[in-house]
Amino acid sequence: MDLENLAQKLMGKKPETSDGELEKKLLEKIGLLHNTFEKSGVKELEVPAGELEAKFQKMLREIPDEAIRNRVLKIIDTLKKEGVSGMALVDVVEDAVELNMEHYFDVREYVRLARRELVMYRLLKMVDELADRESVKVDDLKKLARVAFDLNGLKAMNDVGGHDKGDEGLRLFSTILREGQTTKWLEELGFVVTPSVEGGDEFGMIISGLKNDVAISDEMLMEISRRYHEEVLAVDARELVDLNNIEIRKNLYARGFKKKKIAELRSGGFEFKLSTSVGVSRFEESLQEITLKPSDSYEKMARAVAGRMFKLADTRANTNKETFKHGLETSDDPNNRFLFELASRLDRESIKLRIQNVGLRDILKENGFGDKKIDAMLAAKADAQKKEEDAEED
Repeated sequence: MDLENLAQKLMGKKPETSDGELEKKLLEKIGLLHNTFEKSGVKELEVPAGELEAKFQKMLREIPDEAIRNRVLKIIDTLKKEGVSGMALVDVVEDAVELNMEHYFDVREYVRLARRELVMYRLLKMVDELADRESVKVDDLKKLARVAFDLNGLKAMNDVGGHDKGDEGLRLFSTILREGQTTKWLEELGFVVTPSVEGGDEFGMIISGLKNDVAISDEMLMEISRRYHEEVLAVDARELVDLNNIEIRKNLYARGFKKKKIAELRSGGFEFKLSTSVGVSRFEESLQEITLKPSDSYEKMARAVAGRMFKLADTRANTNKETFKHGLETSDDPNNRFLFELASRLDRESIKLRIQNVGLRDILKENGFGDKKIDAMLAAKADAQKKEEDAEED
C-alpha cells in the first residue's frame, strides 16, 4: 500500500485506488523501465580481461565521472603492460580510486560525508539494478528509500554560540548519520546506508535493501523517521548554546532578549537541544507519482524517478520542520518557546539586515561612496545599534 492510501485508511477514509490497481500500474511502469533499459544498451564498464576483473569493476563503479573512470582504466592497462599484477596491481588501483573519490566527499574533518552528487549517482546505479531485472515484484520496489534531514538550530549555534559551536553541532549530527544507533540498526537488518551532506543544514541518506533482499515497510518508514529524530534529541548539546557563557548571553542581549528572561531560563536549567526534521520517500511511491512515456530515454526515466524520491523526501522534511516549529511555539515548556523565539528572531534579523543594507548601499553608491567606505559605514552602524540596545538593557 502506498503512503497516501495508508494515511487515508488511518484517518478512516476510503482510499482513492485499490491496492490491486496500484500494483498493476507499478508493474506496468517497471516493465516499461526494464524494456527501455534493455534497448538503451546500458552495460557494466568494460575492464581489461583477467582474474581481477570483478574487483576492478566494483571499484570503478564507485566513480561517478566517466572521464575519471576511463583514466583509471588506462592506468590498469598501462600497469598490466609493465608486468604489474596480483595484489600489487589491486593496491595501486585502490589508491587511484580513493584519490579520485576525495572530490565527492565533504573535506571538513568533522563532517566527512558524501556529497549529494555522489549519492544521486549511487541511487541511479540502484535504479539500474532494478531496471535490469527480468522479473520484479512490487515488494522489490520497496527496497530503496531516500531520507532528507534538516538540522534545526544551526543558525542559533553559529550566530549566538559562534561558528566553532556550529561546527561542533555539524560534527555531532554527521556522526549520528554515519555511525549512530539508528544507522547501525538499519545495517544489522541488512540495509546498505549511504549518508550525505547537501549544503548548510541539509543532509540526506539512501537506504537500500537490494543487496540482501530486504524491503522497507510502511511502518519501517515511520520508524526510521522517529528513531533518527529521537536519537538527535538525546545528544548532549548543552555547550552549543550555553546560557552560562557570558559571550553567548551578550549575543542574546544584542538580539533583544531581556536579561531578566535569560536569568529565568538559566535558573530553570535551560539546556540547548539538537533536533532534526526528517522526510522519507520510497522508490515504489516515487515511481507511482511520475509519468513515463515510451518515447522517453532510459536516462530520462531513471532521473525522473530518482529526482522524485529526492523531492518527496525534501518536501516532507520541510513540512515536518514547520510542524516541529509550531510545536515549540505552542509548548508549555518555556525552554521550547525560547528556542522558537530565538530561531524566529534570527530569521527576521537576517532578512531585515539584507533588506536594510541593500537599500542603504544603493543610496550611498548613488552619492559617490565606494564599496570599502560603505562597508565601514555599515559596520559602524551595526556597532552603534548594538551599543544602543545594550544601554537599553542596563
